Amino acid sequence: MTFQTFTPEQYLQIDIANSFGLDKEDWDVRLAWFEENQENLDDLVAKADEPAMFFAGVQAWRKAKQGEPITYGISLDATASGAQLLSVM
Repeated sequence: MTFQTFTPEQYLQIDIANSFGLDKEDWDVRLAWFEENQENLDDLVAKADEPAMFFAGVQAWRKAKQGEPITYGISLDATASGAQLLSVM
């Protein structure tokens, strides 16, 4: 099993992609989507699966890029958490 570690910026990018509707895609796909679309995020708000969360994530991204502190908490859903919990037990 390979574990990936991400920077705080990448976690925020993944969260924005998730809110857009890419929450079932691989991490690399989400990061690539963000890279391709970061210049026109405002134009994508209405197309997002979760427009309010998408907009909030974009606003947090802009603040972070300017070096401002943010209080936006990203959300990542557990994957197959039931099976994972059983394996721990």
